[in-house]
Amino acid sequence: MRRQAKRRVLQTLPLMPTTRSDTSQPDQDLLSRTNPPDADLPMDVESARLRLESVWENCDDLEYRSLEVACGRLLIVWLKPLVGKDIAQAGIIEPLSRAVSELVSMQDVRRRIWSPTIHAHRTWSATDSALAEGNMMVFVDGSAEVLGVDVNAFQARPIGKAEAEPSVIGPQNAFVEDVDKNIGLIRTIVKTPQFKVELHVVGQLSQTKVAVCYLGNLCKPELVTEVRARLGRVKLDGVLDLNMIRESTNDAPFSLFPLDQTTERPDRVAAALLQARIAILCDGSPAAMMLPATFMNHLQSHEDYYLNFVAAGMVRVLRHVMYWSSFLLPALFVSIVAYHPQMVPTQLLVSLAASHEGVPFPSAIEALIMVLIFEALREAGIRLPKAVGQSVSIVGALVLGQAAVAAGLVSPAMVIVVALSGVASFTIPNYALSYTNRLLSIVFLLLASVFGLLGVSIGMFILLTHLVSLRSYGVPYLAPIAPLEWKSLLRDTFFRAPWWNMQSRPALMEPQQSARERTPRPGPESGRR
Repeated sequence: MRRQAKRRVLQTLPLMPTTRSDTSQPDQDLLSRTNPPDADLPMDVESARLRLESVWENCDDLEYRSLEVACGRLLIVWLKPLVGKDIAQAGIIEPLSRAVSELVSMQDVRRRIWSPTIHAHRTWSATDSALAEGNMMVFVDGSAEVLGVDVNAFQARPIGKAEAEPSVIGPQNAFVEDVDKNIGLIRTIVKTPQFKVELHVVGQLSQTKVAVCYLGNLCKPELVTEVRARLGRVKLDGVLDLNMIRESTNDAPFSLFPLDQTTERPDRVAAALLQARIAILCDGSPAAMMLPATFMNHLQSHEDYYLNFVAAGMVRVLRHVMYWSSFLLPALFVSIVAYHPQMVPTQLLVSLAASHEGVPFPSAIEALIMVLIFEALREAGIRLPKAVGQSVSIVGALVLGQAAVAAGLVSPAMVIVVALSGVASFTIPNYALSYTNRLLSIVFLLLASVFGLLGVSIGMFILLTHLVSLRSYGVPYLAPIAPLEWKSLLRDTFFRAPWWNMQSRPALMEPQQSARERTPRPGPESGRR
């Protein structure tokens, strides 16, 4: 019966010209050619229902409800898992059922529906998208448009605390997988009509909502245009996470360094917007991508702005030292011990030689084994459940390290150096940058084992040259060091100036309004005034 109904509706539709000689294609393919997704809606409810049954065939979660009203027939269609039953019953079905004799036009139907969000659609592509997003679609005989009523009640994960970026002080909220909730979290902080949100749909099959957020009175218009253009060039079947947008819009897709800043905290996004930057949110991803981003942004923590500026400056300097130590320390140790022992004090050299006595491997192989074991333990701790992951990584490191030293496979000094390097990597606030350092530590260790300090120097030269060549949406990656920009360097790079002294936004972002709101320097004199 369904196939006969399909044939009846096909006979009433105009045939499109085609050059295919094969007539053995199924009715579904013929229907898609004769009634493309961007075609206009039919004027009668029966044709609309037949088309929906054909396109949404084998979708048993699709529900239909028909009503006889004064203007003809009325058809309500929705996807059962996405729609809130109570909202749909009280706001749509009951009001329309009570007033069947009064509904003589689409305007009457619209007035009877109790919902703050009602959109009219005129094409099948818009209708299918709205239906898949959890809207109830209301078709009326004689109308060339359909009403989409937003009654989506799909239960997403509740808003909780940040796990990847925990904080002792400051806001605790974290993003979830619902892009609308994430936008709402930002709007609770940035309460101004200048906060602009542009929604894009990316993914041919997933139809994923991607939000571009910025402050219209601060952000550079050319930057907004560039972000729109790059998103428009993304052609994917589906977008499952923000990283798919990142890899499709990156300035240097083969670089190991992250050219954007990712966070799960709404307060960090709000701070980036106030710096005239742009935030991109993706439906299904509990994070936001902030751009442009510089290398220095990745070494800044959100707690730097919630601590006293003197303490925050000390922590930032320590963090920079730990960053370079995380991948250079094993390489420097191997190169000095193996190739340049004259650089080590005599007593220390004797102690190192005594600790290495009996170890069957050279220092380079010894260091490589320890680094790989440490990385394996860290990866195992991440993949295991949280309740046992930390215990396994800590106990595994202690047991394996002690056993390796007792068996004479590695020296105690090498265990200490690799452990210090691992601890230093934990101080990096950016998760993507920490993965980059894990790869760099192996590369520099190989260079040091072959060429000594010369190899480490060559590696640093190549690394710095690569960093200087990178751009993030036109902004130099090593700014404000290269090119040198003194105000940003002194106020919010290695140190953080007090809030009353941050009088301008980063010049490299080229904000429309560079001056911030000025706060007078606090103190007894200013209070008496």
